[in-house]
Amino acid sequence: MSLVREIKEKNKLWELMKKDPCAYLYLIGDLDPFYFPKTRWFTIKGLPSVFLLYQAEKHSILITPKIQDSSTLSEILSELSFVLPERFYLDSPARPKADRNFTIGFSHPHQRMLLQNPSLKRRNPSLLIQSLNHSHSQQLLDFYTLSYPDHWYDSFMIETGKFKAIIKDDQILSVAGIHTYSPDYKTAALGNIATHPLHRNQGYGYEVITALCLELMNECQWIGLNVLSKNKKAIDLYHQIGFKDQFTFYESEITKK
Repeated sequence: MSLVREIKEKNKLWELMKKDPCAYLYLIGDLDPFYFPKTRWFTIKGLPSVFLLYQAEKHSILITPKIQDSSTLSEILSELSFVLPERFYLDSPARPKADRNFTIGFSHPHQRMLLQNPSLKRRNPSLLIQSLNHSHSQQLLDFYTLSYPDHWYDSFMIETGKFKAIIKDDQILSVAGIHTYSPDYKTAALGNIATHPLHRNQGYGYEVITALCLELMNECQWIGLNVLSKNKKAIDLYHQIGFKDQFTFYESEITKK
């Protein structure tokens, strides 16, 4: 009998994840109808976690929260191999190791951070912040190509209305957006944050992130993000805004042998 169980009912998934919204931040956001059709959810007998396979436009990602041991992670990959594509990304607190079934392309440590600043304020409230919509889609893609080539932006995300930007002379200078967002489950995961290379160190990042967070705080109890551990400049900015470190996890590229 297989140890793997696929779960399709949102209420069951919510019951399994609601006690640890920090660990499951991105997964809870994916319960929203906006994201849910792109997801598959699994549990494995004997393991205290829910596993998510998210199938995006350009890539697939497997998220394995609360798994700390590399050997256990290898067992999970083996059990879920039947649903995994030939190449995928992996987010896990455990660092993956190559074995007879999988090779590791890269594995970089990241920090999970949560916003804990109820008195958050903008520093320059006179600076105009605009909400992006579908009409900005190509402009935003061009901006990311130049300013953030390794972005995780999918074109449908802009439809959430949760992308804030500074625009001057019809040029995007800085953007803060989301990866997941669910007002029903009161969670948001920030992402796709970037500033044009010629306009950095002017406080634009602080303003767009803060403007987005202030809006999200009216709807969400849990607001978080992931950041590369070696990106000390970004981490310092997030600390200034009021994000606090929670735990380290690894973002890895995995290929089946």
